[in-house]
Amino acid sequence: MPDAAAFAAALRAILPPGVSMGQADPKRLHPLAAGEALPGAVPARLAQFSTGRTAARLALQHPGQDRAPVWPAGSVGSISHCVRLCLAVVAKKMVFRDFA
Repeated sequence: MPDAAAFAAALRAILPPGVSMGQADPKRLHPLAAGEALPGAVPARLAQFSTGRTAARLALQHPGQDRAPVWPAGSVGSISHCVRLCLAVVAKKMVFRDFA
C-alpha cells in the first residue's frame, strides 16, 4: 500500500466535482466536539473515532452535528479509517445519492 499522503493525494485527484475530502492522522487522539463522547471505548477505538470525526469536519469545513455519522441536511458522506490513514468524503445530496 502506498504511504498515507500519496494515497490521499491519489484519492483527491479522482474525486468528482462537488466531493470534498478531509484527512487526519490516526496515530494521534483528536479533540471531540460536543456530544461526540464514546464512553467505555478502548484507546485504539477512541483514536479511530476521533480521527474519523476530525476528517469529517475537515471535509465539511464546519463542526459535526452528532457522534453518529449523520451528515448535515443536504449532505452525504463516508468515513473510513485504518491504522495508517483516516479519510472522510462529503458531497451535496442533490449531486450524489450516497457512497454505499
